Amino acid sequence: MVFLFIPMLIILMLVLFILVLTLFIAKSKNRGNYAEDEYIPGEIYNYSIQERYFTIEALNMKLIILPLIVSFVTVSLLFGIIIMAETEIPVLSDTGKEIMNGYAVWFIQFIVIQLMVFMLFALYKKIRITAENGTLYINGVIQDIRYYQIRKIFAENSLLYLKTERKLWILLPAAAEGLKKYPKRDILKKQTEEINNKLRIIEKILSGSDAEYKNFSWIRNRLLGFGGIFVLLALVSIGMLITKYYI
Repeated sequence: MVFLFIPMLIILMLVLFILVLTLFIAKSKNRGNYAEDEYIPGEIYNYSIQERYFTIEALNMKLIILPLIVSFVTVSLLFGIIIMAETEIPVLSDTGKEIMNGYAVWFIQFIVIQLMVFMLFALYKKIRITAENGTLYINGVIQDIRYYQIRKIFAENSLLYLKTERKLWILLPAAAEGLKKYPKRDILKKQTEEINNKLRIIEKILSGSDAEYKNFSWIRNRLLGFGGIFVLLALVSIGMLITKYYI
């Protein structure tokens, strides 16, 4: 019975992240076409980028997605151990039960702790984007951006993909007020509007440079890959447990 309780508990812990995955998939249906809620390269805006200077602080989405992937891998490993424990092969079954009895709680603790650590680090280690006279700086360094994409993921939030020859940034510009425990709506709305205006200027800078617009699927591919393995092993292990103990 304890084997059935553990995977159910872990699944409940990951429901929120699966909902996030669903949102990303829903927002990425049309690969070859620009979505209605994306900034389209070349669109004309009524302001100049000359002698402009501003900064945006953004969350590094890789630091947010990484603990989710680690959670998928860890829970998938746990489901694999459960499958071992419920097999008819004595050696595998004994090994699986021994691991479950000794390390099941540790698995759960590891998932929670690494989620908290990575999330806090992502909030602390924000990326600073600076635009000055039509030049983009990331953390104070000029970057040769080869590809870019600005994609809305929610009503007021956009993901900013910036890729050089060797590195890909996936950034979520965030209003400072939105990171507070009790944000004030009027201040949050004003800060969000300012961020969106700055993103439009960044889009104009990039569309007027040598950078090319590109549809990125880095987040979706990894969540689908690791999430798919997680779901498969979850169904197999829970099916084995239900068959053994309830049918």
